[in-house]
Amino acid sequence: MSLKEKLRQGNTRRFKTVNVPLWGEVRIRSLTHAEMRVLRNSLSDSSGEPIKARVERISELLAVECIVDDKGNPDFTEAEAMSGLFDELDGGAARFLFREISEHTGFLADKDWQAVEEAAKN
Repeated sequence: MSLKEKLRQGNTRRFKTVNVPLWGEVRIRSLTHAEMRVLRNSLSDSSGEPIKARVERISELLAVECIVDDKGNPDFTEAEAMSGLFDELDGGAARFLFREISEHTGFLADKDWQAVEEAAKN
């Protein structure tokens, strides 16, 4: 079967259970390319300027898209991420989880991310 045929058939989502220090098991899911594009696009306003508050919380925004229950449904909302739900969590455990999510999804692995991140710093 060719790649084109495989793409037309659709894709199954990948899941992974991560043992996070202090918190135990957390189930995460992969994202589709379209979901990652929507998340990336949400970091900029209509004129292409970075939205600093969203860029600063990109790890949390990615986490709420990926942390799921045993049925694959998201456990958190974007509003919770933006309201600081993750702010008081242990930094080491949070960093471990965010890194696992990034690696599982491949989300922060592209060169375009650096440009958005740098622009938001200025």
